[in-house]
Amino acid sequence: MYLISLNILYTTSKSDGVAKYGLKFISAEDFSYKHLNGAARVDCDHWHDGAGILNHHVAYTLEVEQALQSIDPSISMPYWEYAMDSTLYDDWQDSVIFNDDWFGDNSPGNDLHELNTGRWGDVLVPLGDSYKEWSIAETSSLNPFVNGRGHLRSPWNNNPSRYIGRYNSTYGAAEIDMPSCSIIYECYSSVDLGKMLNCLNGVTHGPVHVKIGGAWDDSDQYTEFDDAVEFLKSVDRVLLFKLLWRTGYTRCPTACDDVDECTCSIPQQYLVSYGAKEILVNSGVWDVHSTILKKFIDSQLLSVLKIIQDPGVVGDMFTSAASFDPIFWPLHGQIERIIGLKRIKLMTDNDILFEEGWSFYNDDNRVLNGVCDWSGISSVDDLTLPNCDFSGAQSCWGHNADDVLEWSNFINNNEIYSNKDFYDFIHPWNEKLPYVYDTYSFSYCDSSTYPFE
Repeated sequence: MYLISLNILYTTSKSDGVAKYGLKFISAEDFSYKHLNGAARVDCDHWHDGAGILNHHVAYTLEVEQALQSIDPSISMPYWEYAMDSTLYDDWQDSVIFNDDWFGDNSPGNDLHELNTGRWGDVLVPLGDSYKEWSIAETSSLNPFVNGRGHLRSPWNNNPSRYIGRYNSTYGAAEIDMPSCSIIYECYSSVDLGKMLNCLNGVTHGPVHVKIGGAWDDSDQYTEFDDAVEFLKSVDRVLLFKLLWRTGYTRCPTACDDVDECTCSIPQQYLVSYGAKEILVNSGVWDVHSTILKKFIDSQLLSVLKIIQDPGVVGDMFTSAASFDPIFWPLHGQIERIIGLKRIKLMTDNDILFEEGWSFYNDDNRVLNGVCDWSGISSVDDLTLPNCDFSGAQSCWGHNADDVLEWSNFINNNEIYSNKDFYDFIHPWNEKLPYVYDTYSFSYCDSSTYPFE
């Protein structure tokens, strides 16, 4: 009944759903809107890469669980124990979760990597016509909702197809492993909340998004440019592109004809005014690969920019439109259970060390560690650069302890939650929490090597 009801959220408009099922109903278009609003704003990522990572995804999942319960009160949100699948299967892609009547092929073999068969084969990404009105000055951000094709998608992901995209590789490379027992135990062993949240963000749930979403590019630019840029045939290309995009050095089209190439690019004005090295330095890209880049001559640095100025096509799970892919919804229970077990142990075992002060430890310079203010840019055609403050992720709204979340009324008291409030609310022993996990056991992991219990 869970999958049937989830499909109803994808095939029913919000107005029809609310009329039939009540005010807790939300549609799949609502999913996409909310995740794009949080993660696709150009100023910073308000949901990821900071201390808000857990709360935003747990609250979001609870909102959808309650929408499903408006259809059938017996439903609870299942969770995908992906570390179990990477342990028990020789190849995690053989998991039953990718059966056609579950969540569908993790890497469709057609040219556009379209999920166009199985239970979700008829689902199309919504059009973005209703979301095109936008003020950069008032929001300090470019429009986060609509790509150049007019789809409700990450504004930089100009996938021509409206089907959900999935590919188990990034530009032909498969260098990231699915999280295993060693990874989730590394996160569990964190001694403070900031380090655990960073681990859950970057090495636990992040790689699952990458492995299912993937990225592809039919151009031959890796061979067109110097062989030295082969290192960009990886997840880094997407992450480095986003550094260029957030800092304003690459710009993406807002409207493309079907025959247009429809790609993001660095304006020639910037290349003339700043040069390749200064753009790489000012955007933060240089800091990521300085060991390699400092050996490059100017023409090679330009080759790097020519590749990372556009991400090609990125599968939806590896974008800020990830929540439109149905497999998004059972994904985040794994990380909540890891931190939930730690909090239970903290209450019951005097030998457990875990500092719960609100914090985030960022050790990944591939993401923007700060905020870029776009309020001084008048339009998408204005090539004024934003003002960027790289003082840390905590300066990005959505990650501070007192920042108020977008969700409310989970227990029907019109309650609202700050980050700190919601972290307290989801404690496993909170009697008011409207859900409970079946277990906090990770028994599929070797207990002698990974002593969770």
